[in-house]
Amino acid sequence: MQPFERVVTDKATGKPLADVTIRARNGRDRLSVKTDAQGRYRLNGLPPGSHELKAFPASDQCYHVRVATAGKPANQLPVQCNFELVHGEWITGKVVNERTHEPVAAATIGYSPLADNKNRDAVPGLDRAAGFDPQVFSKDDGTFRIVGLPGKGVIAVQRGGFLTADQRTLPADVVKPGKMFVYTSPAIALLSYNGVAAVDIAPGKPSSPCVISLDPGATIKGRLLDPDGNPLTGVLTFAEQTWAQWRERPLPASEFVLRQMNPKQPRTIGFLHPEKELGAMFELKADAPEPIEVKPVPTATVSGRLVNAGGLPIIKAELDIMFRPPTSAMAGTNTLRPYTSRPTTTAASKPRAWCPDSLTTFATKIETSRDCSRQRM
Repeated sequence: MQPFERVVTDKATGKPLADVTIRARNGRDRLSVKTDAQGRYRLNGLPPGSHELKAFPASDQCYHVRVATAGKPANQLPVQCNFELVHGEWITGKVVNERTHEPVAAATIGYSPLADNKNRDAVPGLDRAAGFDPQVFSKDDGTFRIVGLPGKGVIAVQRGGFLTADQRTLPADVVKPGKMFVYTSPAIALLSYNGVAAVDIAPGKPSSPCVISLDPGATIKGRLLDPDGNPLTGVLTFAEQTWAQWRERPLPASEFVLRQMNPKQPRTIGFLHPEKELGAMFELKADAPEPIEVKPVPTATVSGRLVNAGGLPIIKAELDIMFRPPTSAMAGTNTLRPYTSRPTTTAASKPRAWCPDSLTTFATKIETSRDCSRQRM
């Protein structure tokens, strides 16, 4: 093994820093050690070669995370890797539920400077440190404290059970065209967060606490019925929550609950009963009267023959059918394991796919507008 050792200090004063955590990964294993009173550390367990080490200050230390790369091939001697931490500015705030005004605990808090913030240059490797092992979470009362830079930046918050930030109204000066990214360094993808707030920090002065609200959205209840109007169980759902994903296990009953519905943006909802070959996909608004009723219809079948340029059959190939829901986003059978064709021993394969435009929404009831079981695709 190849040990790493040396000292962690304050870059400005040279003072050694105790209780700083040094972390690295060896495959899936995460190794860590804390510095002693003299700022010294020794990290064991890494094999020869180059490794990325990160220095995480303690929660009461106002320093930026630092990243360093060190190590040599075929080396088992101690590697000297010093860390000089740059002092930062405290940013305080609170995370609240937009609808109930109650505090939101255990939210992940991140900070990124705006791309044109020249103070970024004072912290070498700051872009590389972004996103590594989040260390700051909101407390039970929703408050938090995180280290930032002087100048303009963004606080980004992640917490399950709330609308994603790309569905929210955000400050225009920090959002890139298309409203999908925040102009920070590195850029923040709004789809990955639930709330953001712009901050402008004056050096050496306490900043005013920022308040970040998260929107849980609306909740809609409904039930599934088979073509004869009887309760339908064993159904998989698509986009049951704000993340557009297939449910891993079927619903235990015919009733379903759609959460984090955006009042300003309809959502494409999908239902599928693989055994009975019934499916439904439609666009739903958050103000739809409850309870809604959904009657899945027979799904379509795609059949064909896969050949190479010479016309010879290609066997044992995995095929995925892409389809377009009512919204512009593309989805496919590769997002749903039970619907993905498996390797076969023949040249023919029949994966199932949705019938486009198979459903139309009407107030509290959803009816089929045409039979897609006979459609050629």
